[in-house]
Amino acid sequence: MTKKHIAIIDDEISIQKTLSVALEAQGYTTTIYNSSSEALGKIKVDPPDLIILDIMMPGVDGITFCSIFRKMEYNIPIIFISSIVDEITKIEALERGGDDYLAKPFSIKELLVRVAVCLRRVDLYQTTSKRFKSNLSGFFIDDGAYQIFFNGSLINMSVTEFRIFKTLFESPNIVFSRDELMAQAYPEDTYISDRNVDTHITRIRKKIINIYSDFKGIESVYGLGYRYKK
Repeated sequence: MTKKHIAIIDDEISIQKTLSVALEAQGYTTTIYNSSSEALGKIKVDPPDLIILDIMMPGVDGITFCSIFRKMEYNIPIIFISSIVDEITKIEALERGGDDYLAKPFSIKELLVRVAVCLRRVDLYQTTSKRFKSNLSGFFIDDGAYQIFFNGSLINMSVTEFRIFKTLFESPNIVFSRDELMAQAYPEDTYISDRNVDTHITRIRKKIINIYSDFKGIESVYGLGYRYKK
């Protein structure tokens, strides 16, 4: 079995070494980048299976890197690690395409669990999903590749966003609570708060509207959750 490859993007040498040693002890291979600028060019040539990304770095900061990287249509999971703990920064990091956020200092054990969970999400769709396609309302869902298209245009979503949209889309007019959506998006993760659903929904809407400006399909139902209006 090919070892999973983790890219570590952080300018702190001590963090680089700690993460690299811990990850390789778990059977992963790692590549260390000292800056986002360095990583942007090299990751195109050798894409990893997951990225661990700091925010505060010289040159291009981590959130800007994430935004640029997502526009390249990579669905590689990104876990932010940062000493910044304010809610605004966390929300922005997730809105720009992050899959998880861990505040420094953090437990290496918890990081390893989060890495494993993110990778399992991807593997679930790549190896165990049956291919499912639908073109209702102009949308086309490729379940095997976890990709969503509208009228032939790819809507670049993370695995988490894909799962949330697919859950709503396949059960039109049914209201899902935040807990129910999180259970679909993170079936193996006990660390995620249901508050993240609102952030993911915002990102999904923005991405669809960029291609389909009149999209109003996902509705908020006050006090209950969300539904896809057919």
